Amino acid sequence: MNKTWSRRRFVTVSSAVSGGIMLTRCSTMSALHVVILEGRIRIDFEEHPDLKLEGKGLLLKSSQDPIFLVNVGRGSYRAVSAVCTHLNCSIRLSGKVLQCPCHGSTFDFDGNAVRGPAQRPLRTFKTEVSDKGVEVVL
Repeated sequence: MNKTWSRRRFVTVSSAVSGGIMLTRCSTMSALHVVILEGRIRIDFEEHPDLKLEGKGLLLKSSQDPIFLVNVGRGSYRAVSAVCTHLNCSIRLSGKVLQCPCHGSTFDFDGNAVRGPAQRPLRTFKTEVSDKGVEVVL
């Protein structure tokens, strides 16, 4: 049996694997481009029903630094900067923590650095919850 791969087969298989990994990463958290009105970002539950589920969240992108908005359970939400305090890399949701892919810093949903090299917490934002949705106060 021939165990060598042609270049074409290698490229095909590695492209399929890479695409699968990217789709998995994208499904972890949706990105939403938002507009800031009167110092607030408003997220409507009708437009984003998954946000009502514990552990679900959105990456909010605007003219300012991106913000993670995460449902931490029992009707509570946390909003933290999506920029690592170590070297300003973009952090990602990874299970029940936020991780920086650049150097491995890990943060909890309250923004606290739980593993370095980052030592400073992420910037946090106040959230206000109503029956209709969540507001992030900037």
